Amino acid sequence: MKSCACVLPICALALGLASIGQAVAERQLPWYQEVTMFHFPHFYVTDLATDTFQSLIQNSTAEYVLVDFYAPWCPHCQHFAPEYERLALAVNRFENDIAANAGARPRILCAEVDCVRSAGTCNRFGIHSFPTLLWGKKSDWLNGSVQEVHSGYETAEAAGDWINKRLNIRIDPSKISRQEVIRLRFPSSKEQSPSKPEKPAVARADVWDAQLATALLLRGAFAEHYFPPARGAGPKETLLDFIALLAERFPEARQTAGTPCRNSLSALHRTLVANWSNLAMYVEGSESVGDGVKLFKLDPDELEESWRLCGSDWAHYRRGFGACRGTFPGKRGFTCGLWTLFHMLAARTDDVRASNDTNVVRAMISHFFDCTECREHFLKIEFRAEDAKDKRSAQLWWWNAHNLVNDRVGRLEKLYQDGDPLFPKMAWPTVGLCPDCRNPASSASFLQAARRPEAPIAWRPDRVMDFLDSFYG
Repeated sequence: MKSCACVLPICALALGLASIGQAVAERQLPWYQEVTMFHFPHFYVTDLATDTFQSLIQNSTAEYVLVDFYAPWCPHCQHFAPEYERLALAVNRFENDIAANAGARPRILCAEVDCVRSAGTCNRFGIHSFPTLLWGKKSDWLNGSVQEVHSGYETAEAAGDWINKRLNIRIDPSKISRQEVIRLRFPSSKEQSPSKPEKPAVARADVWDAQLATALLLRGAFAEHYFPPARGAGPKETLLDFIALLAERFPEARQTAGTPCRNSLSALHRTLVANWSNLAMYVEGSESVGDGVKLFKLDPDELEESWRLCGSDWAHYRRGFGACRGTFPGKRGFTCGLWTLFHMLAARTDDVRASNDTNVVRAMISHFFDCTECREHFLKIEFRAEDAKDKRSAQLWWWNAHNLVNDRVGRLEKLYQDGDPLFPKMAWPTVGLCPDCRNPASSASFLQAARRPEAPIAWRPDRVMDFLDSFYG
């Protein structure tokens, strides 16, 4: 059972700055929402935002409410979205059939919440990974005692079975075509009138993409995560270690004088270490959750009032991603930017710190990357001490991990038919980016990851290293 966690500040913030409320009111959409914005179209699913959540549920005629909490940038959320629409359509047909036969019907409302746009609502229900399905009677939602659906993240059938067993009914999504729903929810890039990105002809990764992804990652860590009291290598220590790593290794744009990004990250680290107790807010009721430990969270708006990544005004980030821009909103973007950051950090490590730096980034992903399926599969990738015994091996480990992830995601996108049409997942680097990275007899275009046993690509590690140094160094 999840309890309603209302967040209340327990102390005045040490920075003593003006309220963020007026600044937010002066702009239509915060920068971090604008950058990640991809609002799924709705047909049989009700959209719940922070300002409408309570009233829509309270005024609903439904007896039960199912809510999908998602993040628009989350690949697995995008894969699951058509399945959730299938489930909602099946619920609608079930209720209509019952009504036509004048039977009693346990009316169900299927809804969803964008946790980037409505972070307050997601915090209230303790949502820290995506997608998350919560279920309960209408009265349960109003008093906060809802239940998590522990299965059903893959198919509408599994989620429907979960509901059927609890209500002794028969919701059947199997007769509803996924392809029909995909055409409705994921129109082609041409139909959606995107800004079509041109594939860059440059031979270097975009530092801007790493910078924007870092801003989004830190914003999410501040806004969406709770921090228990210090217990060794917990979330707080992981976050501070990661920021310290960024302060030492963060890539600077070549045309930039000095190290403004690293300087700003050093300042953030000092602020958090010195003022953590003043910046943290107690999460009311958290001691009743889990093991009874009181939880705290940071106030991202207060931090952003006093701090700027790389010295840039937050409005500057509204321009969105560069080389990582997808064919249409919701594709590539944040996850592409993170990979750019990880490769750039690996290219800036040294032989002594390579293993430690890799572990710091992996710990950050473990605690703060909120796409549940993505995170779990990444952490299953084997990592041994010898995999990052020096800078070269660390760079190759990240390269191989990237290919393994691309392989898995590419297969899912092919299955779900929801990938970016102009940027299909391929073996990386592609032949076009690095023709010398593989032996001539192994020039397959589509992905066969480096360690896959069947028809593997014959990579040339020395040439791959040359490419990584040139592209990310």
